[in-house]
Amino acid sequence: MFGKKQPKHKLAVIGDSLAQGFQNGGIYRTDINFPSFIRRCFNPRPDFDQPLFTAQAGIPMNLDVILRGLEDEFGPTIEWDEYSGAASHTIKTLKRIKSYWEGEKKDLRVLRDTPFHNQAVWGFAVNDTWMVNEKNSREFIEDHKERYSVFGMLPEHAKYTTARMVLNPSFDPTLQERSQIDNIEALHQDGGVENLI
Repeated sequence: MFGKKQPKHKLAVIGDSLAQGFQNGGIYRTDINFPSFIRRCFNPRPDFDQPLFTAQAGIPMNLDVILRGLEDEFGPTIEWDEYSGAASHTIKTLKRIKSYWEGEKKDLRVLRDTPFHNQAVWGFAVNDTWMVNEKNSREFIEDHKERYSVFGMLPEHAKYTTARMVLNPSFDPTLQERSQIDNIEALHQDGGVENLI
């Protein structure tokens, strides 16, 4: 008679790199971040949707995957006569990663109409939870065009590309002004959130 209705969403997360799973220089394996481990403690395991960044070894780059690629190509050690080949291989890999995450290889949008349970974005500060959304992330990328730097082989404004893919993965204009907090509120309106980290 007085039974409490169970919230639809067992676990939701607002956070930064720690909650998103930043390692080896980028976001790659979001399935081994700490919220994923917490999810495994529930019985039965609840749904816990989060964006995937496994393409092109993650964003902005995954140093471990790049080094493994060099090892696959040149073996466990690189001899002096292989330095130019190794440098060329690394530059080609970084250019491929950059062009992918800047949307030149394929459209980055993911078709979904509900927010991810994991709203973490690496590099976010506390005030970014309510200030940053997909619209102002896109505008920042458009207004701050690439300029030459020693880091020019990395994706430009990778943090804001990540924010766009977390906050509004479908790039839906009607959802473009949602922040992390707005997305958690949307999950709450969609049946409730039991545990918020």
